[in-house]
Amino acid sequence: MKIGLRGLAPVCLALGLVLQAGCAALVTPADPNRPLRMALTDPVDDLTRRADRGEGEAQYALSFLKKYGLRGMEVDREGVDVLRAGAARGGTMPITQYIPGINGAPGRVNMIYVTMPGISPQRARVMDVCGLSLLTGLAQYGAVACGSPEAYAALLPVVADIVPRDGLIPSPFDEDQPIDPVTVVRCEAIGPLWNDAARRFGAGDMDGAVAASDRIIALCGDDKLSWHPRIMRALIANTRGKPDEALALIAPVPRPAPAPIGGYVSFVAQQALLAKGDWAGYGAERDRLMQASEMALRAEPWTRAVGEPVEGAGSRFQIFDRPLAMGDSLRAVRVALLVSAGERNMARAFYLTTSADLTDPTKSQYFLDEYRCDGRSTLKYFGALPTPPGVEEMRDLIAQRLSGALTETSGSSFLRGPNACQFPVQVAPGLGDDMAAFNASVGEG
Repeated sequence: MKIGLRGLAPVCLALGLVLQAGCAALVTPADPNRPLRMALTDPVDDLTRRADRGEGEAQYALSFLKKYGLRGMEVDREGVDVLRAGAARGGTMPITQYIPGINGAPGRVNMIYVTMPGISPQRARVMDVCGLSLLTGLAQYGAVACGSPEAYAALLPVVADIVPRDGLIPSPFDEDQPIDPVTVVRCEAIGPLWNDAARRFGAGDMDGAVAASDRIIALCGDDKLSWHPRIMRALIANTRGKPDEALALIAPVPRPAPAPIGGYVSFVAQQALLAKGDWAGYGAERDRLMQASEMALRAEPWTRAVGEPVEGAGSRFQIFDRPLAMGDSLRAVRVALLVSAGERNMARAFYLTTSADLTDPTKSQYFLDEYRCDGRSTLKYFGALPTPPGVEEMRDLIAQRLSGALTETSGSSFLRGPNACQFPVQVAPGLGDDMAAFNASVGEG
């Protein structure tokens, strides 16, 4: 299976558990992304020489290029396995140390050997996801895999000119071999089986995904290792017209769940309740989620509520100052959270976003964007300005949108496939894009 440069969405659900399981096992060095940065920036000939000498970071860097056919390298799966086995072993590195002489005696140079830790398969896998997120612009996953939104943004410039040979990136699960679910007998050993379920889900083999995820649920029960498989199964149940089964499957999953699942499980529940025609249940589920999102934003130290909630047209929304990288060169300045929207309206969030003005470095381009589960729209282009538009203007434009007086200026991208929400992090911010919450969640594992 291969996916386009902007087409990682079918495997995003699977990436979440890769991150959750992988990050929990990491011993984070001073710059956890240095091997990946080397892969993207260091001369390939130099990486090859250093990998031949047994340098673990260079071995990972070269393996990343060979795994995905980047920077002129051919895809070489056997070579990747050899390089990663070497990187996992670690080794020693000679370092010269000068010791000055005392009382006029000459100084001397000592050779000392520093033990370099290996790069575990889990750490390599997380760096793979970071690299793929950079190449595909999936900031919400890159922010987790790369360590923080700032780390993701810092790496973006180095991938600007990197394109695979055929313009397509293989799925990170391509190398996994099909697994017979009955051969997995312990919850602690479900990692490869979950990868197989994710691969099958992304390839459209829903029966295979069901068999694998059902086995995980049977082995793990209500344990958090079953949460992602439960969500996958609920998605499939929804597409098969079984909303009651979907709701039963996700019943043990907290709503909202710890990052990186965040509010996504609530969107799956909303999808099932819509299918049942249970508008009261749908509205209650949506409002609980958005209230949780509001509480999360109020608790963030870098986020500040602006004024009081605004009510009107059967809705209530709250504006927050919340600077945040949203991928590529786009940054959020403020977010307005639609906390209450009337029984039959879907959850929405409004963002004042900005990007650099390439013609005048003293100004930035500003936009008012709307995010919903079924797509996003630009509601107003403000042009290049030296400072952001005011809060009052943003408040008035949102009120116009909610009353139907303001229409979008650009089109939307709509949901395809079983995905319950195309923009879960943007619609319910603070639940899936909060790095402190993510680190706390994996620290418990």
